[in-house]
Amino acid sequence: MFKKRIPENKQRVITALVIVIAPLNIQAVDLSGGITLLGQSATDQRVENDITASIDLGITWPSSNGRWYMYLEGNNTPDDRGVPTLLIESNADAGTALDKDREGRLQLSELNYQFSLSQNSSLVLGMLDASAYMDSSKITNDENTQFIGVSFVNNPTIEFPDYALGLVQNINFDTHKSLSFILTSSNGLADNTNVSYGQLVNIDEPDKGMFFATRYGYETKNSLLGLGVWTHTAPHESFDGLSNKRKNYGAYVVSGRKWKHHAINYRLGIANPDVTAAHQFIALTYQYTWQDWTFGAASSKITLSDQVDSLTMDNTQQTEVYLRHEVSPGYFITGSLQHLVNSGFDASNEIYDDRIYISTIRMSYVFSQ
Repeated sequence: MFKKRIPENKQRVITALVIVIAPLNIQAVDLSGGITLLGQSATDQRVENDITASIDLGITWPSSNGRWYMYLEGNNTPDDRGVPTLLIESNADAGTALDKDREGRLQLSELNYQFSLSQNSSLVLGMLDASAYMDSSKITNDENTQFIGVSFVNNPTIEFPDYALGLVQNINFDTHKSLSFILTSSNGLADNTNVSYGQLVNIDEPDKGMFFATRYGYETKNSLLGLGVWTHTAPHESFDGLSNKRKNYGAYVVSGRKWKHHAINYRLGIANPDVTAAHQFIALTYQYTWQDWTFGAASSKITLSDQVDSLTMDNTQQTEVYLRHEVSPGYFITGSLQHLVNSGFDASNEIYDDRIYISTIRMSYVFSQ
């Protein structure tokens, strides 16, 4: 009987995992993750109701002079006519782990090593999520328990690569002030046509470049301020059609504050209007927590580049409110309502209404040990 041959790119991943995990001290491992189940419905009957599910597992373990981190995630296949697929801003948790056929899978999303360069400086090397280092905040970024709308998880004007190979350096000036640099390939796992690990490591292909960003941060127990700039050097085609080798770049701000039961956060962003439709961005989020209940409200606007010549495209606006209850430690149920105006900048009314409401019920379990 012939055994099925494992594809070469998967062999590389398996080999890397074996090398990393073999000397692992199981007692020192920290685990975190969860399971999320979502049901979504839109007021436009042309958009079908959909149920999405995801699983996350983060594994951290120390070595002699640093720590390893591995992140595994998986999800089901979203409906081609469902809410998360047609209304792309509606669900930040759906479709984050898909194969080349756009079907859900279990994948290795991060594998990196962090170690100290000096008393005040550290370095991370490997496969990593750039947004986690450049665009984090206190009451957003977690689509499993906080806002589910894409505009409230990360800044859409920043052209972050998907999970990409690269490095991050962080320098702490004191307990509050820091400076971070990140350099990765312009193409992460999902940015490649085959969504394969083989393509991920081929960083010198002609259509690829680099992603570079820096962030100055000031953070206390109850406040946060981040200021940054970034550039994406892969070839971009300009809207005027005169060049297909332009670069994208931009600047951003993320800030927030917590007091008593309240917390607020805002984001600002701007990108090159010659190559990207998402030219400017502003978002404001609010959170109120009382015992086992949390209420959130948010509003955002993505301004369409004035270089886009289309009568059927216009600015995108998104609003979301949610109410979450922690039923028991680690178990949450959340109801939310979103209002989208011109989803994906589409104001044509041909595929879906230009103004649409989306209701969501989310059940999630999260753990950390």
